[in-house]
Amino acid sequence: MNTVQRIFKNYFSLTVSQIATNFMGVITVAYLARKLGPNAFGKLNFALSVVGYFAILSHFGLNTIGTREIASYKDKASVYVFNIIFLKTLFGVVSYIFLAFFVYMSANKDNAGYLILVYGLTIFTANVYMFDWVYQGLEQMEFLAVSNILVSISYLAMLMFFVKNVTDTVYVPWILFVSQLFAVIFLFLLFISNSKSKITGFALDKDLSFNLIRKAAPVGISGIMTVVVLNFPTTLLGYLCHFREVGFFNAANKIAVILSQIVLAYATAIFPTISYYYRHSADKFGRIVNFTLRLIIAIGIPSCTGIFILSNRIIRFIYGESFGDAHLLLRILILSAFFIYLHVIFSFLLWATNLQRKVLKITVVQAGMTLFLCTVLGGVYGSAGVCYGILITSVTVAILYYVQAKALFNLGWKKDVLKSLISSFVMAAVISAIPGMNLFLLICVGAIVYFICLFVFQGINKDDINTALVAFKERKK
Repeated sequence: MNTVQRIFKNYFSLTVSQIATNFMGVITVAYLARKLGPNAFGKLNFALSVVGYFAILSHFGLNTIGTREIASYKDKASVYVFNIIFLKTLFGVVSYIFLAFFVYMSANKDNAGYLILVYGLTIFTANVYMFDWVYQGLEQMEFLAVSNILVSISYLAMLMFFVKNVTDTVYVPWILFVSQLFAVIFLFLLFISNSKSKITGFALDKDLSFNLIRKAAPVGISGIMTVVVLNFPTTLLGYLCHFREVGFFNAANKIAVILSQIVLAYATAIFPTISYYYRHSADKFGRIVNFTLRLIIAIGIPSCTGIFILSNRIIRFIYGESFGDAHLLLRILILSAFFIYLHVIFSFLLWATNLQRKVLKITVVQAGMTLFLCTVLGGVYGSAGVCYGILITSVTVAILYYVQAKALFNLGWKKDVLKSLISSFVMAAVISAIPGMNLFLLICVGAIVYFICLFVFQGINKDDINTALVAFKERKK
């Protein structure tokens, strides 16, 4: 299988997985929100946000470094797997102990402590023993896709069976833990049954372990900063406001997050390839970088524009009338989503080029701005203030990433921003003019109008795709 076929297989696998898991994710979130209401829904998300700070400590960047090393040295996959799993087990145990101590020492607002402790078990199923990073490095994304779908299906099925009303809230974290456990077992059994990566020994290499920790440290610290950026708004609102307002914020935020996961799937699929090309061909690396950025622009801008225009209808359709006030928060958050798309792509590019420390510096700035702006604006304006803090931070960080990337890569995509903005403006005018149409039909009409305009303005075209494919084809397995 040549590189083009492998890239297509990996991206197709992850894209199908993302579409399926996002579709089921929307159903899952909608089901929980409608059955539990804004207050319990907000409490669950608050508990998850607290666990996130401790979960990142359990792998501390080892997943990313492990993926990169296995992609470069597939014949040593079992050695990396054993040493990394050993390290993550130690980190995971320590992380859960810290989490339990935090719950013991902190105020147990509305009995959220129990939810935090049970959600804490997912530190092991989602971070320590999940083999997703292994299959990313082996470029066997189809297995990762299957595991993602397995989690989504089992999670949704068990929720529908066990969770009927707000009194069943306590079952939700247990259900998540069990569904993730299914995926852990599936990927582990698949790994040890694979003759190419079968574990032949259980020797701990101390030098390798210390070297892995040294390489992972910048990524791990960046991960901590990222968790602060992602989780602090929910955590802050949980302490400042009623859980009902936390529920409104997370209802809006999850829509933006789902879109970000699509971009993350693409970045994950190309990460091994861009890591390879950085070491072997600067020209081909540059082609893929520019194609990727142009693709994100062509898809990201209209997606955010459409959701902004249709925010009220989208919120009420997914969550019901009780979450109606969340549509104003969605409008603010979706504006920041496009800049977050750029964050995802740029961070993967810098990781692939061994520039973890530059990502770390930017994420430190991002975390600092998030802490300051969300605290100040959230303290005055509540959830709306937190959303404005996220927007200001996202724009600032996108500028920082752009400056850094421009100094390293030859970026030639600024004209595409204007083309996509004009096409999105036409699309927005059309869907605003026919508000009475069925929501799904309206989305389809908007997409058709946008792509017609983009074709007229010569956005991403056949030549762009062929240029990227030429670069892919020259890398053989």
